[in-house]
Amino acid sequence: MRTTLLRSRPAREAAPSPPRRLLRLHRHSLSHVLVLGGRADERARAALAFHRTSPLRLGPFVRVECGRDEARVVLSLRSWLAGGEAAAGACPLRAAERGMLFLDDVDRLSTPAQRLLLAFVARRLDPTRGADPDSWGGRLAAGTAENLDFAAARGTFLPALYDCLDKVRIELDGLRHGGAA
Repeated sequence: MRTTLLRSRPAREAAPSPPRRLLRLHRHSLSHVLVLGGRADERARAALAFHRTSPLRLGPFVRVECGRDEARVVLSLRSWLAGGEAAAGACPLRAAERGMLFLDDVDRLSTPAQRLLLAFVARRLDPTRGADPDSWGGRLAAGTAENLDFAAARGTFLPALYDCLDKVRIELDGLRHGGAA
């Protein structure tokens, strides 16, 4: 199920926030949140609004800028998928345990990093795993100013990862539109 938010107010008004109806609808959900458009601080505020209404609201909210911190994201995903231990500071997944991990500029991850993220998300969604002790107890949110429809069509973003992340969608003003190649 994917829920789409109507576009936010014009730029001259206060920074957008998700409508209360959408927050109420997903307050008991741990569905992934995808925040599209807007500035980085607006995307972070929108993801934080979902965190504050979720069952994991008492846990940490960890924001990672994927373009700058891809190496940390990759190390964290590899460690988690291999079942290894990593210090919470070096591992955003461990730091966000029982909270929310917000991956901003997710489109800036390299294709190999996107594949790792897809493997992590797919492993979490696998119903055959049941109450797996290795399962991650957090909520994932991703954000970008880019239009992931076009990025997936161009081949710069994995369509399967886009599909996995696009469960609760928030569209802010300023979404960059680009044509498919």
